[in-house]
Amino acid sequence: MDELIRRVDVARPLLEKYREVKRQAERARNLRNLGSCLAFRSDMETLRACIQIAVEAPAMGEAGGMIQEAAVRRPVLQDALVMYGQQAQIDMMLEEMAELSKALLKLRRAKKHEITEPLFLVKNVEEEIADVQIVLNQMKLLFPGWGIWMQAKLQRLEERIEKERWADADEGRTAGDRAAAAGGDGPAVRRPPGEGGCGAAGPVQGESEAGT
Repeated sequence: MDELIRRVDVARPLLEKYREVKRQAERARNLRNLGSCLAFRSDMETLRACIQIAVEAPAMGEAGGMIQEAAVRRPVLQDALVMYGQQAQIDMMLEEMAELSKALLKLRRAKKHEITEPLFLVKNVEEEIADVQIVLNQMKLLFPGWGIWMQAKLQRLEERIEKERWADADEGRTAGDRAAAAGGDGPAVRRPPGEGGCGAAGPVQGESEAGT
């Protein structure tokens, strides 16, 4: 019963906003103000999605263990969607992802050229991650079906990792060897004893014997 009351308390203000926006949309339609009518209808769709997630998402999170974001201030995210609109926040998602990509590229470039302690670049990445996460949480409200996909994809990832671990064990590789072969920060790939030397380092995947 306490859980039901909590869901009602969350959904009630959203429902009141939905009714108000619906009245404004009907008023705009009667005045033949097409632009305003479409804008209000967009707000109605956003609010409808928010109400649905407020009522249904907690149950899905308890059943599947997928939505456990206690630190997320859901009312603030819902207010942002209502205030700025669905399309504006989708555009913001694209912008924030681009900024995070740019920050990560700068950090990778600094490490590649062995720039010592690029602390400000690390802080920049952390800040952009926070920006992306805030808008991403809003996208989760708009597209509540993400939890089902995440569960399936995590299971697929787990199966792939287990398969590659068995392959690495058969070939005498370690996780660091695989990272190096993929261009990461791990050590050079080492051949098992008896294959071209006693554990001597071999060429990284994608490189020739001459190291070009």
